[in-house]
Amino acid sequence: CDGRMPRADKLIPNAKISDDAVRRVVQGFARLETVADIAAATGVSAKTVRKLVLALRPVLLAEPFDAWRDASTERMLLDSGREEIARKVVFGYLADSYFNRTCYMNHQQGRRASRLCRACSIRALDLPPDFVEAALYQIDLVHAVYAALGIGAEREADQARVFRLRLVHLQTVGTAHEASGWDGEGALKIESAERLGVGILEQAILANISRIELRSGV
Repeated sequence: CDGRMPRADKLIPNAKISDDAVRRVVQGFARLETVADIAAATGVSAKTVRKLVLALRPVLLAEPFDAWRDASTERMLLDSGREEIARKVVFGYLADSYFNRTCYMNHQQGRRASRLCRACSIRALDLPPDFVEAALYQIDLVHAVYAALGIGAEREADQARVFRLRLVHLQTVGTAHEASGWDGEGALKIESAERLGVGILEQAILANISRIELRSGV
């Protein structure tokens, strides 16, 4: 600690980085930019950017973001009229499959034709094929996107929580990207006035950034 008191007028009172840098990290977070690209754009270290990106994810669990989550596949995975499935399926089962890297890599490298291995916890739940397909799609998507973002293993001991935060991040942002759409050159239409668009999501994150919990300052 450098002995300075947190400034109440800052977006994140205990943050050492500027508000402009915080806004740029939020922008990168919402647009699925890599940690390296955000760090280069802000002049902030990749370590600090990664810490802030991870800390932004729980903000998306708050009520102001319900509309983005309700429009995503998380609804199918958890409730969406599937009360019995919601009772049977917890993120722990999905996390078990997600963190079984050997199983994932064996399929990715063509060593096994079926995406499901014999010991897969999802198979053991005896769920409808549409749920299994959606769950596996989301698990593989999280693997691919987080690898592309440059975010590897996390210190959080609760694997179910880690998987849920990664999934909520991707699905919330994915909903925003779909709402905004892309221009003829494949670039996101950030200024789209759509209610769930990327620009609106960025504003909502900044408006709720006081909810952020940092174990140490950034």
